[in-house]
Amino acid sequence: MTGEAPDLGEGGTSGAEADTFATALRVAITRRGLTLERIRHHLRQRGHELSVATLSYWQSGRSRPDRASSLAALGSLEEILDVPRGSLVVQLPRQMRNPGPAGSAIPSVGPVFDTGMLIDEAVETLGINWEHLERVSVHDFIRVLPDRTVGTHLIRETMRATVSGVDRFVVVYGDEPIGTPYVMPRWNCRLGRTIEHPRVGLVIAEMLLDQPMAVGDPVLVEYEFANTGAIVADAWERGCLNPQREVLIEVEFTEPVVPRAARARIVTGPVDRSEPALVSGNFVSLLRQDAGPGMVALYWSW
Repeated sequence: MTGEAPDLGEGGTSGAEADTFATALRVAITRRGLTLERIRHHLRQRGHELSVATLSYWQSGRSRPDRASSLAALGSLEEILDVPRGSLVVQLPRQMRNPGPAGSAIPSVGPVFDTGMLIDEAVETLGINWEHLERVSVHDFIRVLPDRTVGTHLIRETMRATVSGVDRFVVVYGDEPIGTPYVMPRWNCRLGRTIEHPRVGLVIAEMLLDQPMAVGDPVLVEYEFANTGAIVADAWERGCLNPQREVLIEVEFTEPVVPRAARARIVTGPVDRSEPALVSGNFVSLLRQDAGPGMVALYWSW
């Protein structure tokens, strides 16, 4: 499961540059005869995490890779598709082939989520500014059922107002085209408007606070993510648009179904690193302080 970031969110496409990469990728996939799910599986075996939605956007020309982690995966993708080394990379604009650190002081959604363009459009429609509430800490608690699907996913966030009058925030869930994702408020918030993209299993929701906040005011909220479909759980990814003091991901597995191994992945700007994660009883946890901008994630295998 991803919140991976998610790529639609990496770089918009325009003109012949976008078409040449999309066309080359589409032709290579057709000739190789592999489904996008199989390609994703082969990439994961080589240490690259890309969603089926991301690959679909790339081959349709709706987006193209420009994150360091995505560009690093192109060599393996060329190998999987049995095309000459560099034949896909060369289709990208020269300035995208060796990206440096982001120049903007305010992180965009694009480098974090695969479906970033859709998220940007939704947030603009809702008229919500990401920067008006500082995310201080977030705790994701996911319970995995005996059939290895997601049961419960609770989120508890502590936030602080950076401007006066802020009375809402935005949450994003999904990028697996299975069922319909939805959000349920649990504490100190109410559900406002929602924008759904069923084709990619994405929902962007406006969450309303009980009253407007003054600068510096803290608030603790709790809400739950769910999906009408049965999503097999083998990962959880938390995107951080801004530096965040604390991120805790806790996954509880229903015995006797417990993973045999797990690993953590930390993405901060152009740095993408992986490290082993401890499976303790029927829990896998990851605590990261001073995280982001970027992503904190847990992956496990059965």
